[in-house]
Amino acid sequence: MRQPVSKVVDPYVESSVHYLVVDIETMQPDIVEVDKHTPGSFRTLQEAKSFVMQVLRERIAEGTESLQRVRTIGIEIARLM
Repeated sequence: MRQPVSKVVDPYVESSVHYLVVDIETMQPDIVEVDKHTPGSFRTLQEAKSFVMQVLRERIAEGTESLQRVRTIGIEIARLM
């Protein structure tokens, strides 16, 4: 059963639950507490949070690259003419 993440004293310590990243949206990542045997779950809250942060960093990098490509579209077209 999925439960919202409880307050933890130390997010690096394993507890009686695991943590599952349900969804990663840039505005509201969703991490919930699940049974330890849940596939894809993380042993500690910190592991789950690190995973989310890495995915968000990758998305930011991809977005930055896309913005750079968009900025050069008109310039590339002008150079070809």
